[in-house]
Amino acid sequence: MKKQLIAAAVAGAFALPAMAQVTISGSISMGVVDSGVAGAKPVVVERLGGGANAINLTTSEDLGGGMSSGAQFQIRFDANGQHGGTSSDLGPTAATRTTTNSTTLFHGANVFLASSSMGRIELGKIIEDNNCAYDPWGCTGGAGSTAGLGGTNNALVFALSQDRSIRYTSPVINGFRVSYQSTVQSAPAGSAERSLINLTYSAGPLSAQYMMGEQSNKTEESGLGLSYNLGFMTAMGGTAVTKTLAGAKTRDMTYIGATVPLRPGLTGLASWSKDSSKASNTDSKWGVGVNYALSKRTTVGADVFEQEAANRSTGFVLRARHTF
Repeated sequence: MKKQLIAAAVAGAFALPAMAQVTISGSISMGVVDSGVAGAKPVVVERLGGGANAINLTTSEDLGGGMSSGAQFQIRFDANGQHGGTSSDLGPTAATRTTTNSTTLFHGANVFLASSSMGRIELGKIIEDNNCAYDPWGCTGGAGSTAGLGGTNNALVFALSQDRSIRYTSPVINGFRVSYQSTVQSAPAGSAERSLINLTYSAGPLSAQYMMGEQSNKTEESGLGLSYNLGFMTAMGGTAVTKTLAGAKTRDMTYIGATVPLRPGLTGLASWSKDSSKASNTDSKWGVGVNYALSKRTTVGADVFEQEAANRSTGFVLRARHTF
């Protein structure tokens, strides 16, 4: 008994301080795509979705009293091993403020302070919110209406990475949550910083989201998303609008979709979209597909789609994804 007490006392005297918890997660999504363009051959694409090929690193430390702090990092990559994804490159002048493929190490890198009663504040390079939850493909397939194959209708709203930015996210109150994100650097005369406000609501089978914001060049962007789980299927849809400084719509999309459980592990996907800002022969797109879960973390799928556009016919996607 004395030996046990002595051992416990020694262990307590030399106990290490509490360490921050570190979580590593991510996914890799690859596929073979036939774009449907006349004369084009199927190719292995670099990625299927901007955030589908990513490694996430999160650290968190309990501060007590319902508060925590930590940091978040994300690395994105392509099939060729290069860094992938897009980033909002907010340069010191309006001429250098562009959206480009980022070659930096991290697509996102920020610190945060969170409180169960007051909400969460983040500071650094922050990945914007998006509307991927209202696309049957979740922004990880070429057939989807949101973040689909390049050159086709695309209802993805925001989802870039803001350098030198700050974001506040409120706690959930009666199903509602609001967040506001903006860059904090000095803006040139006559220009506004890139900003985004995101209002979400979730209760039972219903989920809704409204996003709006302004680019540094005064371009406005907004999107509405809705989904409802009917049991035998989940119906979803939304809008995506982009306006110039003069108020002209460069994108005016409406989209609908659904996911349907077909059997254990097998899910059907379908979507249709229309961009009213385009000519009538280039304004719509449809897609159907299936997901099959080989395991909890590995999924394969196949899709067919068609974009109303010159020199296009029906295309297809064969894909595989693994998460960890």
